[in-house]
Amino acid sequence: MNWEDVTESLVDARVEFELGLDLQAAARARVPVLISGSPTSALRLTEAIAGRLSRTDHSVRILACDVADYGGELGAVLSPTEPPRAPRASILLLREVHTLTRSGQSALRRLMAKQAPEAPRVFASSSVSLYERVKDGLFDPELFYYLNAVHIVTSEGEYN
Repeated sequence: MNWEDVTESLVDARVEFELGLDLQAAARARVPVLISGSPTSALRLTEAIAGRLSRTDHSVRILACDVADYGGELGAVLSPTEPPRAPRASILLLREVHTLTRSGQSALRRLMAKQAPEAPRVFASSSVSLYERVKDGLFDPELFYYLNAVHIVTSEGEYN
């Protein structure tokens, strides 16, 4: 084991301890999860939640999409040009959801309003305050309401 592995293990243990109740609530409820923090921490937290789910369901799969990489358009995120080779995702993690365009926000809001039971759970993350973006008129307040069912805020310096 090298120093990087030890450091990463300590970070994971601290996250598990500090956010244990949030992770437990996110694992038990079948509602969207909003993670305020960096894309890296969002993926780690999603994996921690999936790990809690996988104790009972061994088929949990995460599909992480960096929304900013698709120009903020939801259609490009949900309909990639290459068909997926892996089985259907259980959790769809939309990282940096604040970069969605107005049309992308509307599309996600409509999808979430009529989400089928077999659809993947939606997790979203943002490295900026979505609440502030709603106040500034830059993010759809109804979508924020949908995404904010379980809100996990990291204590890292990268989050504004």
